[in-house]
Amino acid sequence: AQDLANSIWAFAKLQLRHHPAEEAIALVCTSRAHEFSTQQLSNTGWAFTAIRVRRPSLLKAISASLQARACHEIQPQVFDNISWAFAVLL
Repeated sequence: AQDLANSIWAFAKLQLRHHPAEEAIALVCTSRAHEFSTQQLSNTGWAFTAIRVRRPSLLKAISASLQARACHEIQPQVFDNISWAFAVLL
């Protein structure tokens, strides 16, 4: 999970666009979102939003994964990043 979150974060930080890689990372992140830490979910949501890649299935997977966690596991910054991602992309 960490490698996926880091990869898409690097794309966003560099404002690098590579549609095949974005698609592949989005598909794998969607299927493995339950394996991500809350910080990795936050970073992934932020990164896809920063490069304006809209993947509703990924956002649903991130949302479902966060909803399965106890509130005390989720830091305020995670809520902020995910809220921003959903506001921009939905």
